[in-house]
Formats: sequence, structure tokens, C-alpha cells
Amino acid sequence: MSLRALLLATTELLRLPTPQGQTINCFTDGGIGRFVKADAIAVRPPPGRPPALAGEIFVAVWSPDWNNQGTEGFDENYRIMVTISRRSPVKPDDRFQELITDWPLGLLSLADMVRTALHLNYNVLNRANDHIDRAMRDMTGGAQTEGVGFVEPLFFTSGGQTDEKGGSWFKGNQKERAAALTQTLSFGPARRVQDASTTTI
Repeated sequence: MSLRALLLATTELLRLPTPQGQTINCFTDGGIGRFVKADAIAVRPPPGRPPALAGEIFVAVWSPDWNNQGTEGFDENYRIMVTISRRSPVKPDDRFQELITDWPLGLLSLADMVRTALHLNYNVLNRANDHIDRAMRDMTGGAQTEGVGFVEPLFFTSGGQTDEKGGSWFKGNQKERAAALTQTLSFGPARRVQDASTTTI
């Protein structure tokens, strides 16, 4: 339930455009929706490969793992990764620089926006906890349950490197040498605690 909630919350925030007159920052309930279509931002399995019919830009939200440090209740850490993919043109060497450095749709520009939108943003936690609360109420027949949500936000840890992907990345021509460029951002764990007396899934 909790990883599901965090993945959904992260995706929802990134899909939103920033409110009118505001810039992207850790207080904003909005992300890159002004520049990337909502259906091009989605939860995907590791390692964040786009669906075969994805367009020129696809942003995948996924998790490599989560763990528990509690010995009685749960004291869990959830990591999130965001992989940005940009399809390469027919002659990729001619356009590599603009695919990487253009504003606002170059890989590094989008990576900067994703980093800024998610780093220490409590709106992600609020959305995740809303998902948990709705699921808990459904499980308990509407009874209020406390002490099961996220208490510390995601924080940016690494922007990785720009990688070149072949045709298999988009499940296309396996022999295609350069089908896409990708950038994967890593976010340090959001922390969730749960009392031992509280049951959830």
C-alpha cells in the first residue's frame, strides 16, 4: 500500500503544471505538466523503460527497493527513481547536444525541473498519505486510522549520467544502435512509520 501510494503521489505531482505565476520549488503542488503531457509521465517497472508506443519524451517513476529498520513496528525507507527518456532522431549524432541541453525539453532541463519539484516537497507526502488514508478507510469500513503514513519527504541524491539506449529500450528494432537518450534521477528515501498495534497491508 505505501509504495503504491508514494509512486502514485510522485506521478500525480509531476503531471501537474506549476500554479499560475509560480516557479517550480519544494512548496509547489505541481511539476512538469506545463512541458510534458500527463500520459507521458507514469509509473513503470524497473528500470523505467517506456512503453513501446511512447512519444518523443517519456518520464518513468519507479522504485528500486524499500526497507524496514523497525524491530517492533515499521520504520520504513522508500527510494524513488525518475527516468527521463528522449527518442533520438534518425541521425542522432547531429542532434545529441540539443537533446541534452535544450530548454525546456532537453534531458538536463527536464531533470532540473524534476529534481526541484520533488526534493523535500511535503506535497508528495500529503498526497501519498491521502492515498493511504483512503485505502485504510476502505479496509476498515470507514474507521479512522492514524500513525501509518509518511513522515519524512524524498530528497534528491543523484542525477546520474546521460545514457544512450538502443532500439530495445522502446521495444523496437533490436539492432538500432541509438534509439534514445536517458537520464535517471535518484531520490533518497521517504520515511514511513507504523505502530505495531496498527494493521495495514
